[in-house]
Amino acid sequence: MLISIILWLLSIGIVTCIELTTKLYETIWTIPVTILVLPLFYVLLFIIYLLIVFIWSLFINKKKVINKPNKFYYWMIRQTCHLIISFSRTKIHVTGLDKLPKSGRFVIVNNHTSNFDQIVMMKVLKISPIIFITKPENENIPIAGAFIHKAGFITIDRDNDFNAIKSILKGAKYIEDDLAHISICPEGTRSKSGELLEFKAGAYKVATKVKAPIVTIALTNCNIIHKNFLLKRTHVYFDIVDCLYYEDYKELSTNQIAEMSKEKIQLQINIRKGEQK
Repeated sequence: MLISIILWLLSIGIVTCIELTTKLYETIWTIPVTILVLPLFYVLLFIIYLLIVFIWSLFINKKKVINKPNKFYYWMIRQTCHLIISFSRTKIHVTGLDKLPKSGRFVIVNNHTSNFDQIVMMKVLKISPIIFITKPENENIPIAGAFIHKAGFITIDRDNDFNAIKSILKGAKYIEDDLAHISICPEGTRSKSGELLEFKAGAYKVATKVKAPIVTIALTNCNIIHKNFLLKRTHVYFDIVDCLYYEDYKELSTNQIAEMSKEKIQLQINIRKGEQK
């Protein structure tokens, strides 16, 4: 949000200087020219911002092991997420914020349909930091890959059980040491069809290991943001459908917890889809 404000202020400053220098303010064209040119300068400055962070990302060593979240790089990611949501013309409808734990760290689980899932979450939830457990390939994404590595996001190797356990334990350690909230997608990969995939019980071990609350979130329409990007508004639904405290799930297996989460997410998605018909 702050970076967006800075870009707007710089745009206003540039346009003002141009109008004062050319004495455009003395003509009847001042208002229409300002309305047309101001957004163009904002977009131009945003492109310059992306160029700067791209060059910056080239100097980040992604081989260096990060053992705790970096507040500055996390802040940069969150600010950029705000900008992306604004440019994408996405309207996010939020329910259930009152279900979030009032104190302490917790684990967030949600359905996974798009790379915009995490961007939407960073935009909506004001808690920080939220560290995502993500696939290693995401660190190869231009600009974003280097920054999420530096911010302390945790990669998980789904093809190597030993390495996967290490990632789960690292996430649990973040919570235990009060360093971050952890977000993980139990499906393990994006659902291209939009239908929920199997929820993997292992994803819930981050929470059960340290007896942390589990917040379940249903995301609807994130998978169409890229189709509508810049062209038309996308209505995304961000519904916090449940929060399980340790006392609620201590007698349950991780398989049972996973099934409960899946059922509640599916129910909410069905409700949202029904409303859109």
